Amino acid sequence: MTIINHKYRFVFLKPSRVGGSSVQYALLRDFDRALVGVTGDPWLKDELKGLPYIPCKLHSHATYVEVLKKFPGVSEYDIVSIKRHPYERFTSAINFFGHWRKYPLSRAKESIFEKAYDEAIEALKHDDYLLDLGERVYYLDYKHLQHDYNLFCLKHGVSPRGLPQIKVSKTPLYFPEEYSEILQKELAREFAYHKWEV
Repeated sequence: MTIINHKYRFVFLKPSRVGGSSVQYALLRDFDRALVGVTGDPWLKDELKGLPYIPCKLHSHATYVEVLKKFPGVSEYDIVSIKRHPYERFTSAINFFGHWRKYPLSRAKESIFEKAYDEAIEALKHDDYLLDLGERVYYLDYKHLQHDYNLFCLKHGVSPRGLPQIKVSKTPLYFPEEYSEILQKELAREFAYHKWEV
């Protein structure tokens, strides 16, 4: 989801398939009332139940440009996001769009999986806009979420608390090697910027 916090002057931009549900929950729990973009995700209301927030007409995966169009006053705010290796994001996206959990991974480009494959690639490429923001973005690393979240809290004078364990997938993420070259080509900018291992 997209979060705008005026008190602590930050914008949280959530890429797709980065395992960030616990972070967005914690940002609302620990940083007081904030604006939340809820358009496009009808199930968000259940996730946000009991948390202090103000809904706003922003897509839950809004880009920074879209945020500025509706809220030009946040242009000087800190930007926080999450980074996760593209292989893991791709596999998570395929699980989400195509439900690989019931089928062999090798069928990803066949019949019903072709659309899931295309949607997964587009979802990952959609987040290229974050790379254009360069060093303005404070990234929480998926591999070290709690550590990086603690540092973000301390930066803003907030006492760190544990990230909640929510929406943990029971499906093991296995990345098929035959797609490595495809992703390296499709997401070349991201591989280069974050210096991901291939």
